[in-house]
Amino acid sequence: MPNKIDDTPDRNMADDALALWMLGQMRNSEDCIAVIQAARRTGKRDVLDEPDYVSFHNNRRKKLYLGDDDDIAELPTSVVAKIEAIMDRDAISSVEEFIEKVIGAYLAQHPLKSAGLPMDWQTTFAQAEAEIDGHSSGAFGPGFVAGLAASAREAIDHMAAQEQELSAGHDGRE
Repeated sequence: MPNKIDDTPDRNMADDALALWMLGQMRNSEDCIAVIQAARRTGKRDVLDEPDYVSFHNNRRKKLYLGDDDDIAELPTSVVAKIEAIMDRDAISSVEEFIEKVIGAYLAQHPLKSAGLPMDWQTTFAQAEAEIDGHSSGAFGPGFVAGLAASAREAIDHMAAQEQELSAGHDGRE
């Protein structure tokens, strides 16, 4: 297992090790988006607040929030437009992430309304880590760990190709 989040693992490692590495990459993306969100809240733009950069990190994080059920409750067009505007402004990766944040904010704002709800609520990241480690199961769809491992292998292959491209560009130069 790599020592740091930036260390690239061997693509032939076990699925659970690769899934944990990918989860670390997703956490890194979460941190990157948090910096952008903080800048946006102050009315300023972070230097990295570019559509491709935000899209890259949101697409990476989105895998945690997407369920196996594509049905979304039908909402009025005006509500959908407001949700989309908030998601775009705040660089939220998916409707599922938005709903998780809304529930968390609601419960934080109204602590008495959490009576009767499970008190051991975990973030999606914590649930994912527990699922990968085998401490829980069923929070994510079938093949979740294998899917994250496949994403890790794709990321590793992409990084290797970029590194090869970069070193090819430096060959022959002095």
